[in-house]
Amino acid sequence: MNQLPVQSLNHEPTTAIVGAYPIAATVGGSSGWQAPEQLIAKDGGAVRQSRAVDVFSLGCIMYYCLTGGKHPFGEHYERDTNILKGCCNMSGLAGQPEAFNLISAMLSTSPSARPSMSAVLGHPFWWSDEQRLQFLVDVSDRVENEDREPDPTLLNALESYTAAAVGCNWGAGLDAELIANLGKYRRYDYSCLRDLLRVVRNKRNHFREMPDSLQQLLGPVPDGYYRYFSSRFPMLLLGVFFFALQHLDEDPNLAKYWAVGQHHFVPFTKAWEHSTATAGPRGSRPGRGTSARRSSGSSVSRMAIYMTPAPLPPAAPATPSRSLSGGGAVHGAVASPQPPAVRTAATAGAAAAAQPTVISFAKVV
Repeated sequence: MNQLPVQSLNHEPTTAIVGAYPIAATVGGSSGWQAPEQLIAKDGGAVRQSRAVDVFSLGCIMYYCLTGGKHPFGEHYERDTNILKGCCNMSGLAGQPEAFNLISAMLSTSPSARPSMSAVLGHPFWWSDEQRLQFLVDVSDRVENEDREPDPTLLNALESYTAAAVGCNWGAGLDAELIANLGKYRRYDYSCLRDLLRVVRNKRNHFREMPDSLQQLLGPVPDGYYRYFSSRFPMLLLGVFFFALQHLDEDPNLAKYWAVGQHHFVPFTKAWEHSTATAGPRGSRPGRGTSARRSSGSSVSRMAIYMTPAPLPPAAPATPSRSLSGGGAVHGAVASPQPPAVRTAATAGAAAAAQPTVISFAKVV
């Protein structure tokens, strides 16, 4: 019988037995970086260990790197105790929602609640700015004409994510020059998530037609352009991602964004629902939406923002739905071309200064 030395991500001593018998492993690793089931096994408990222990340890390492040396389970002397209790402090990732969602799922106490490594590597945290922007554009294309469908459930489902993703008045987060430019071509509902996606898509497609000053404010495409919107709406990408994952998972044009399979992202979906449902609201909480699956009667979970930004000004006064030249009808509240409060150069500079630092990791294979 041949024995091959193997080393796991935890650097724990492991022996792989080649033959008719399964792989056997001993408990090891560095204190404070081990998964709960490893700590239980170390004390003699009968517990199954799987590859999920490496996902947990990687989550600790990623948190450490992204926060400049902080540990999600506290100081050295308390880490093992906190790991067993599930007392995890994720405050170091405030302002980094993609990292928060990814790592909080990786650090789940239950091994079955952690994502697979394939799902970890497919998370939007790893996407480039160009891929993030293209995803928002692709979803915008998909929902653009949903208001013309006799069944409104898909559009209702999208709008149930609005408060969590952008708040109750996204017009107040944009610069005055951009708002003025938008008003020249059509009216936008500043409480409607679909309309913000429409802005992202349309201005990207007609970027070179905008005035030079506006191009400098928003550009360059794709990186600068995406960051303009992500710095003002940090939860936009995740909000749209989880909407699409839940309600557009079978769309062939979007399947590339969860190539490993939609079911692999369930741990991230649960982490999103937990973090948004247990935190303070941004503006106002959305009502419970209707599932976009036209054959299903399930409901969309209530959403809210887990971060607490500065309060937004009130939304523009509502007017009745009206037909617009060049494109459909706007339903619900139709904002005036100039919202009650918009970004100035000073507030835009402050938002840019608060943008989180991006740290790249090599893929783990």
